[in-house]
This record gives sequence, C-alpha cells and structure tokens, in this order.
Amino acid sequence: MTGLEKIVDQIISEANRLSDEQIKEAESKAESVIAELRKKADAQADKIISESKLETKDILERAVSSAQLEKRNKLLTFKQKYIDDVIQRAKKSIEELPDDKYFEILIKLLNKYTVKRKAVIKFGEKDIARLPDGFENKVKAEVYEELEVSKEPCGIKSGFI
Repeated sequence: MTGLEKIVDQIISEANRLSDEQIKEAESKAESVIAELRKKADAQADKIISESKLETKDILERAVSSAQLEKRNKLLTFKQKYIDDVIQRAKKSIEELPDDKYFEILIKLLNKYTVKRKAVIKFGEKDIARLPDGFENKVKAEVYEELEVSKEPCGIKSGFI
C-alpha cells in the first residue's frame, strides 16, 4: 500500500469514525427527544384521565341526585294522592252524616275558624235544603251573634264559606 492509499484509508477511517459518532449522538438526541415527548404525552394522558374521572364522577353524582329527586317527587305525588283520598273519604263520610250530626260539626268548625266580626255564612244548595230549624239562632248563640246565615246558595257542594 502506497502512502496515498494510507492517507485515503486514514481519511475514510476518520470519516467513518466521525460519522459513527454523529450517528450515535443523533440517536442519543433522538432518544432524549422521544423520552421527553413520551413524558409530556404521559403527563397529558394523566391529565386527560384525571379530568375524565372528575367529569365521570360529576355525571354520576348528577344522575344519582336526579334519581333521588325523581324518587322524592314520586313519593310526594303518592302522598298527595293518598292525602287527597283520605280527605275525600272524610268529606264524604261527613256529608253522609245525619243532619243534626253534620250541622253540629259545622258549628264546631265555625267556632274554631270564624273571625269574630259581622259576616254572612253561605252554604251550597244541598245544605240549605237540609238546614235544621233554628240553626241561625244556634250559630248566633254559640259562635258569634253578628253571623248571618244566607238563604241564597253559593257554588259549593257542601260546607260553608
């Protein structure tokens, strides 16, 4: 091998060595960039997962709250229907009482809920027809002397206003 060939071989060898170093350095930088990007991607994925968990928890809590509200509303509706039924049955049983018992209860209600001032008590047509004799005098004596019983029916089925 001649001197020139040795120099060319040495240059090629040096170029190969520098090229290998640059490739290793580039691979190292690439691995470093990939690792950094992987860290960022993992952090972003963790953030997305965390936000998703919070959103899922919030949705679940709202669903539970909504279900509880619906349950409460159904219960209230049931209770209201039950109360209405009880009131209707009580009203019917009072309406079906004999006249003397019925008007005795009305006197008690008048005593309990009447404001002591001059007023007119009005009944429905059915109750006016079955008013016992002397009822107005009894009202004046037992409840308040300035209460009058109207002989004109008002638009209610039973009871008084």
